[in-house]
Amino acid sequence: MTDSSSSAHCPLYSDPMPPPEDEDVEPNLIFRPRRAAPILHTPSDPPATSFAPICRPKRGQANVQLVSSLRDKYHEAGRKLKYSGIARFCSTYPPSHKAYRPIANAPPPSSMYHIHGRLIANLELMEALVMFVYSAWCNEYSPCHCNPDTWLSMDGFINWCKAKWTPEEGSSDVEKAFYGLIYMFNAFIHARVVAHYRCKVHSDLRRVTEVTRQAVGAAIADAGTLAGTIHVPPIVPPQLLPPQYRIGAPPSHITAAANTVSASLSLEQLESMNKVASHLNFSSMARQFPRTFARMVHSTLNSSEEHEVDFEDDDGELFWPGQSITGEGLGWLCYMGKAMIREFGEQFQYNGLEGVILNQLN
Repeated sequence: MTDSSSSAHCPLYSDPMPPPEDEDVEPNLIFRPRRAAPILHTPSDPPATSFAPICRPKRGQANVQLVSSLRDKYHEAGRKLKYSGIARFCSTYPPSHKAYRPIANAPPPSSMYHIHGRLIANLELMEALVMFVYSAWCNEYSPCHCNPDTWLSMDGFINWCKAKWTPEEGSSDVEKAFYGLIYMFNAFIHARVVAHYRCKVHSDLRRVTEVTRQAVGAAIADAGTLAGTIHVPPIVPPQLLPPQYRIGAPPSHITAAANTVSASLSLEQLESMNKVASHLNFSSMARQFPRTFARMVHSTLNSSEEHEVDFEDDDGELFWPGQSITGEGLGWLCYMGKAMIREFGEQFQYNGLEGVILNQLN
C-alpha cells in the first residue's frame, strides 16, 4: 500500500501475482510486502459522542424469503470486487515487471485511484470478502441452516486477504484494524461451523436414543406378552440401555468426525480471536472509525435484529458483533465491515462497486 504517486508503481512484493484466467482461479502464491507505507487517517467526522445514527422504522418480523433473495446479488458484487482488486493490483507493477498487467480505461494519473492504486485494490478485496460472507449469511438466514462446505471454502480467500493486510513495521493502526477484521471474519465463520456440528451431534444423539428406547421397549413388550408377567414402563430407564446409547454418550461413529472437526476449528477460532483482540477492539474502533463506532454504541437495536438493517444504509444503526462463541453475529460483522471500509475509503474517494474495473471476468 502506498500514499504517494512516486511510490504507487514500486513493487512492494517480491514475487509476481499471476492475473486470474477465469472466475474460479485463485492466485497460487501468497505475496508478502517487503515494507508497508503508513496510512494517515484523519477522520472527517466529528467525535463519536456528537454523532447519532438515524433510527430507522423497524420492519418487525424478519422476511426470510426477502433476506435469502439477496444471496445472488451480493455474491455477484463480491466477484466483481474481487477480480477488480486483482486486476488493479497487477496494474500497479512497473511495465517492465513480469506480473504487470495493464487495465483498460486506466484512471488518470491525478486521480486517487491511480495515486493509491494498491490501497484501492486492497479495499476492493476487503469489500469482496464482506460481500461473499454476507451472501452466504443471507442464504442461510432460515433457522437451523448451515452448510459447512460453503463456509470452509472461503479459507483460501481469507488467507489471501490476510497476506494483503499483514501489518509490517510502520503500518498504521487502520491497517492493523482491517487485519483484525479479517481474523474476526475467520473466527466467526469457524464458530458457526463448530456450532453446526455440535447441534448435529445433539440431534443425532436424541434420534439414536429415541430409536433405541423404542426398540428396547418393543423387545420388552414382546417378552412380557410371552411371559405374561413383565411390566413394561412407559419410558425405558437409561440404565436398561446399552452404555453407548445412554443420554450424554452418543455412539462413537457419530462423535468421532465431529470431535475432530470441532477440536481443530476451536483452536483456529481461539487463535483468530487473539489476533482480533490485539488489532480490533472498542478502543481502536473509537479512534480510527468514530462514525462506525457511534453507529454501534448509540444504537437501539439488539443482537437478534440483524434483519432490521439495510445493507446499503450508511447512516443507520448498527450493533457490535460480540463474541463468536454461539456461531451467530455474522450479519452484524458484515454491516460493521462495510461501514469501516466506507468510512476509511472516503478520504481516498473510494467508490466501492461503482469504481470496479469492468470486463475482468472474461
